[in-house]
Amino acid sequence: MTDKEFRRLSKRDLIEIIYELKLREKELEEQLEKAKQMSAKRVTPTVPGSIAGEAVRVGGILEAAQKTADEYIARIKAADAATERRCKAMIEQTERECRKKVEDTDKIIAQTWQDFYHRANEAMGEHEN
Repeated sequence: MTDKEFRRLSKRDLIEIIYELKLREKELEEQLEKAKQMSAKRVTPTVPGSIAGEAVRVGGILEAAQKTADEYIARIKAADAATERRCKAMIEQTERECRKKVEDTDKIIAQTWQDFYHRANEAMGEHEN
């Protein structure tokens, strides 16, 4: 979203975007904390010489971390797409409202000129008599 598009948003819409970003920030902090906890766990063989068993355990941790990362990216993409759709809809609505206001203004101007011509013709008719 460009700076120009952001400037066109209402305060309510900006607050909603900020709120969504804060929710995402909290989720990221929670995921970071989980990742720190997982990395803090030491890899120690449960049975001396059981390197293969530890490799399987570490692989499971990495798979869980990858799954969490993939889920997060999917949520970010979905939220971004939803935000883009809302922004696009708001821009389209604003453009429709602006076109309507221009049409209404054009009608008022046409009516004003019509009234002016009518009054001018009446005044000229009275002046000729």
